[in-house]
Amino acid sequence: MREAEIHRKIADALLATAPATGDAVDWQSADPYLLRHLAAHAALGGRLTELAADAGYLAHADQARLLPALGVTGTDLPAPARAYLRATHHLRDATPRDRAAIMHTTAVEDEPDAVRVLSGRPVRPLTARWASHARSDFHRTLTGHTGAVYALAVTSPGDGVPLLASAGYDGTVRIWDPLTATHHTTLPGHTGPVTALAFATLPDGTLVLASAGTDRTVRVWDPATTADLLTLTGHTGPVNAVAFAPLPGGDLLLASAGDDRTVRLWDLGTATHRVISDHTARVNALAFAALPNGAALLASAGDDRTVRVWDPATASHRVTLVGHTAPVNALAVTAPANGVPLLASAGDDCTIRVCNPALATRRTTLHPTFTGHTGPVHALAFPARTLGTPALASAGDDHTIGLWNPTTTDHTGLNGSTGSVRALAYTTLPNGVPLLASAGHDSGVRLWNPAAASRTTTFTGEHNAVYAMTRVSLPGDTTLVAIPGNGRPIRLCDPATGTPHRYLSGFASSVYALTTCTCPDGTPLLAVGGGERTVWIWELTTRAPRAALVGANRTVRALAFTTLPDGTPLIATAGDDHLIQLWDPRAVTARAALTGHQGPVYALSFVTLPDGTRLLSSAGYDGTLRLWDPVTTTSRAVLKAHDGPVYALTAVTLPDGATVLATAGRDQTVRLWNPSTARPRATLTGHTHMIRTLATTTLPDGTPLLASAGDDHTVRLWNPTTPSLLETMPLSAVVYSLTFTTSYLLAGTTRGVTTFDIT
Repeated sequence: MREAEIHRKIADALLATAPATGDAVDWQSADPYLLRHLAAHAALGGRLTELAADAGYLAHADQARLLPALGVTGTDLPAPARAYLRATHHLRDATPRDRAAIMHTTAVEDEPDAVRVLSGRPVRPLTARWASHARSDFHRTLTGHTGAVYALAVTSPGDGVPLLASAGYDGTVRIWDPLTATHHTTLPGHTGPVTALAFATLPDGTLVLASAGTDRTVRVWDPATTADLLTLTGHTGPVNAVAFAPLPGGDLLLASAGDDRTVRLWDLGTATHRVISDHTARVNALAFAALPNGAALLASAGDDRTVRVWDPATASHRVTLVGHTAPVNALAVTAPANGVPLLASAGDDCTIRVCNPALATRRTTLHPTFTGHTGPVHALAFPARTLGTPALASAGDDHTIGLWNPTTTDHTGLNGSTGSVRALAYTTLPNGVPLLASAGHDSGVRLWNPAAASRTTTFTGEHNAVYAMTRVSLPGDTTLVAIPGNGRPIRLCDPATGTPHRYLSGFASSVYALTTCTCPDGTPLLAVGGGERTVWIWELTTRAPRAALVGANRTVRALAFTTLPDGTPLIATAGDDHLIQLWDPRAVTARAALTGHQGPVYALSFVTLPDGTRLLSSAGYDGTLRLWDPVTTTSRAVLKAHDGPVYALTAVTLPDGATVLATAGRDQTVRLWNPSTARPRATLTGHTHMIRTLATTTLPDGTPLLASAGDDHTVRLWNPTTPSLLETMPLSAVVYSLTFTTSYLLAGTTRGVTTFDIT
């Protein structure tokens, strides 16, 4: 009997033990042995595809056993399994009920073919309804870093199983198994951000990893034992790059470079080094190239806009490559099938330039080879062996990974990064499938199959980011949501479907703040603020501009509206110039300027005290919450609200009619305040990164809800009365804005909008 048939029979036998409800398996009541071992037998017996389409099985199966069976690239898997793999990093510690909800949200955002299968799970306080953004290419995400990731390195040990290393702002080096997307170990030791990594194999077969960073040290590790083998000192500034090179004769050389404008060549046996100091500004990148004759070349590049090529054996200069018009941030080298090395460079001029360093003369001008990125390029990577075309990967501030044919201008790309990409690394899985790792400012490490890249890549950066939203009420009980885009018309959408009903155009820059206003005659208005030093006022019924508050804050970050006791409408604006300005939108004039904040003001909200007094609250970079009397324009209170900037502020009405203020910011907490006494009420914890936005509503039964979201890619729903956490829902991107309607919660992210039913 063939092995596959044996495993198929075992899988069938295991399935026969599963309890059933009607025609469906009752996975909740299944034996734990079944949930642990079925995946492996099903995979070897050819039954995995059927199981991978079962939402109940995916929610209950032992994740540690299921993931190796599913693989890392999502190839040939049904849509529910692809949603499962996309959300793996959120599912590890989740209950089956939570897993079902998270997978459904992931399907709504990126796997539409799985939505039907993953719907119908238990009702949640938040249930994903629709999403409006470009679908991302399939990838898995590794989480664990608590800040931006600046460096990646990958290698394949003797057993053929690759190891992936990542490092960044949190000062740690983390080792991963990219095959199962699991964390192996963490290497602590650096006393600041780690910005460079490189793997190598010593002549005795020992695998080593070099790391370097802002603490000015270069460390050499044994990743198998986590031993710190060497700590190399000598740099007088942050170290930005490391690279290993095998020399003729079998010796191994380690190069490092950084802000001190030097390249240092280290002998690992003696821990001594030689210094190359021809660069005239900091050095950002290093790469070694192997020549057909067995010799090696070392390339370095940096802020002086040059790429310099050296003979590492003699530390002598060979070639200077010029042509970049801005700092060079990245280098990569490959040796195609013909053995001729190719050196790629890229940087702040948004171009990628490719040449043969062995053929370059003493001073050679590089011409742009690839263009298309719309922001600085920070990372390049060639595959370890030829994968076909395109092969060269590039990434940077426009959030897009480009994949280029090194000999033509053809390219594809990978869409789905949610922040600036700072590092790339290629590897090949044991089955021959290529794998590309990327990492950057969003703190995650993403694993992609470059062979499945999108054919319609656009280098758009945060073009789809939604920094502000607001509910709009129109005559006839019509409720819409105003959703802006960067430099594009504001959409007034049906919150139930996302269908645009009308557009407001004429905004040349990003919109960071929105608020609705009502004229004394009942006309609904929308105030729009952003980077134009002007707040635009629109009549929503006619879709016509009504007024412009010219001379508003340098960049408007916050808006709030109220009506004073005498019937005067009042708009408060605030932004990067530290000022709060009060405007009468009818007269289009500033009534007053409120000063006191010691930095940008990010949030405003009007609040009514029990005696009917209306106050203006403000918060911002200086970490304070301030209360103002908008009539007398005097300060009422200054509270040290958070340990760091405050990015969000809203007024919450409790069931007893009292109003509290909620604030949130960089310190990852939501805090509740009594505006009457100017004293704290409660602190809500749980977010793992900064919080950027808050929103509040009251359910039909009188229950108040408070929503928070930010850089940890989660929306959290709280009951501010108790106070307690009701729900945590992961999303695929950083959340910049939240807004409630009667039945829905909308989250504006770096990618677009995701909407939830609230129940």
